Amino acid sequence: AVMDPNGSCPFSSRAFNLLQRAELLTRTTPTTVIDEKVRTELRAATLNNFGCYHKARNKLLPSLQSLEAALRLELTLESVDHPAATHLNMCAVLDLLGRHGPAL
Repeated sequence: AVMDPNGSCPFSSRAFNLLQRAELLTRTTPTTVIDEKVRTELRAATLNNFGCYHKARNKLLPSLQSLEAALRLELTLESVDHPAATHLNMCAVLDLLGRHGPAL
């Protein structure tokens, strides 16, 4: 990717805007029109992606918070498409934070 003068990816603000929109669309509201299971799956995926976004920007605590929230949602579901993905992402962030014990 081409870096801008500030050293960040020029697509990062667009990615962040799309993640924010996905976060808004997957909130529980009285007017939620999608199936609750589908909404929860999409919200967990969005939070996992937020975790990856923050990790890429070296914002490790927000990354960990997003990944923990994603994992909490995934644990409420009977099945998840990629059950190891959030765990692996969380392990990577914990490792970067120097929290090797919990990363195992």
